[in-house]
Amino acid sequence: MTAWLLFCGAGDVQFEGDGLSTVTYTITQAGPVRIAASLVGEAAMRAFETVCRPGPLALSKCTILEHSASVAVGEKARLLIKQADRYATI
Repeated sequence: MTAWLLFCGAGDVQFEGDGLSTVTYTITQAGPVRIAASLVGEAAMRAFETVCRPGPLALSKCTILEHSASVAVGEKARLLIKQADRYATI
């Protein structure tokens, strides 16, 4: 059986048995990503670049940066929130 090294973080390789392999992986940082794989013991590497978009907002990872200390009735209050997904990226 051929063994693959995956250079993108946590990943799994499933051998399909017909000359194909399916690679699944989890990227935990939004932004440009370079993903590369090579055979164990081989110097050659195959790579591609892609962009990882942030996931859905996770309230538990969001941070309140500023808020109005006091507000009179009828005035608008201000709340500045740093948004984040479950990996704390946005």
